[in-house]
Amino acid sequence: MSGFLSGYTGDGAKTVLPARAKAKLDMRLVADQDPFKVYEALRGFLDANGFEDIETELLGAQYPSWTSSDAPIAGVVAEAFEELYGQEPVI
Repeated sequence: MSGFLSGYTGDGAKTVLPARAKAKLDMRLVADQDPFKVYEALRGFLDANGFEDIETELLGAQYPSWTSSDAPIAGVVAEAFEELYGQEPVI
């Protein structure tokens, strides 16, 4: 989950129930998953479980990808990791 917001968030206490809530989800896909089918599956799950009133919006979709550890960019990322954390990454 990327974030969740609901109810009173200011200083002090309030004992009111919120009328709205908002959640932002980030789904990490694996090989052969279609982001549009995953989104539709989420919508179908919500509808099948009585949450037809929840509004959803697909903000972006990216198909899963894989980069070889031999690719030049992998070396750059490994060097940056080692510089930042002071240890070699496990590849």
